[in-house]
Amino acid sequence: MIIHRLNWFLESNHIIHPAQAGFCCHRSTDQQVVIFTQHIKDNMDKGLITTVMYVDFKKAYDSIWKTNLLLKLSKSGVRGKMLQWIRNFLDQRYCQVRFGDTTSRFKQLQTGLPQGAVTSCSFFNLYINDLVSLLTKNTNVHALLYADDLVLWTAAPKSRAKSAIEYS
Repeated sequence: MIIHRLNWFLESNHIIHPAQAGFCCHRSTDQQVVIFTQHIKDNMDKGLITTVMYVDFKKAYDSIWKTNLLLKLSKSGVRGKMLQWIRNFLDQRYCQVRFGDTTSRFKQLQTGLPQGAVTSCSFFNLYINDLVSLLTKNTNVHALLYADDLVLWTAAPKSRAKSAIEYS
């Protein structure tokens, strides 16, 4: 119930950046591939070289700073009981390590989203939501996201390709 309400809120208020397709209704990897390949084709038609960088954020869900996520939720308009429920859901996470016959004490986790929780995907999308806007401030840089996978690209004439990449 929580995830349906949160996703409805994020979608109806157009909060998640349109370049993010991971775990978003009516968005797919197919669309991302079409957008990306069309840019490459258009650049080739103009005689431009497209330079691409692929990024896969390792342990992406494990590195989320919960306090910042809650701040981003609040800034997005999530308030009241919904925000309190999410805070309680994220704060009550403990871990314990066992090695052989030895077990550590429980420790409260300060970072990370619960693995396997249906809410974690939407939380992650919101957490990195401002990334595309920051990366594409330079109008020559384009970006697309699918969950924790990012593709960045730029194009320039062959004679200026190296300097265009360094500048972008």
